[in-house]
Amino acid sequence: MKKVFKKTKDSLEHLETLNNIFLDKNNFKDISDWQLYKENYEELSRLLIEINFHEKIYGEKGRQMILADIIEYIFFSRGIFSLIDGKNQLIKNNIPKFIELILRFVNLLMCYEIMT
Repeated sequence: MKKVFKKTKDSLEHLETLNNIFLDKNNFKDISDWQLYKENYEELSRLLIEINFHEKIYGEKGRQMILADIIEYIFFSRGIFSLIDGKNQLIKNNIPKFIELILRFVNLLMCYEIMT
């Protein structure tokens, strides 16, 4: 689990670093590229504020469900690759492992909910 937590943290830090780099117009050769990024960033920020998106990510109510959403996304979007080999063929013996992975994660979430 520690490796998954570390990789998730690294991914978020990477995204934040990229955003900071792209917000600095000195990192662009063509100012129109920076303007395009900045415009999209500002519009995304405006929309996120308008719908109070930050309150939906991690608040007191339903925090376990939000954590579940994040981890389930990782399991289903990245974990699915454990079922496919380099030639896009299904690795059948990994199917039970993948299902067990999901069920064990759900069990952990249930423990968190009971304890908190």
